[in-house]
Amino acid sequence: MMINDALLAFPGILLALGLLAVIGPSKWGIVVALGLAYAPVVTRIVRGQALALRERDFVEAAIVGGATTPRIVWRHIVPNLMGPVIVQMTFAFGTVVLVEASLTFLGLGRHVDHSWGAMLDQARALGIGLRKPGPDRHRAGVHRVGEHRQRAGQRGIGRRRGGFGGRGH
Repeated sequence: MMINDALLAFPGILLALGLLAVIGPSKWGIVVALGLAYAPVVTRIVRGQALALRERDFVEAAIVGGATTPRIVWRHIVPNLMGPVIVQMTFAFGTVVLVEASLTFLGLGRHVDHSWGAMLDQARALGIGLRKPGPDRHRAGVHRVGEHRQRAGQRGIGRRRGGFGGRGH
């Protein structure tokens, strides 16, 4: 568990970045790097749950009943571990997708057309969508909104015309 604690000390993206720098950018390299970067979290959850489950009554009943250790593990412990593991993997999936996109954007992933990082890299190369609006664009937009409101006010659109009768006194 000390190795697991050492791996948990580093942020997942930093660990994956370092592993990919050593392994090299490839499809399997990114799979291995992301797996090693985010496996310690699942390992800690599995260990904690297994230690809690071994104290439960159904496990002690299986021990008293003469069940072997592999039977207890596969029949009682592993099925009860699956719930928390599936929940953790569901949470981690979104993070892993964003980390993969970040690594691909940085050039350490595999550049395929369906990766978010590759799409952002292509957009950056073309200059699409990554520029901030300049002061002149912003002012022009505000000016246009102001003009539109002024014209609407002159035509009487959007103004209340009076009381409940709508006669416009």
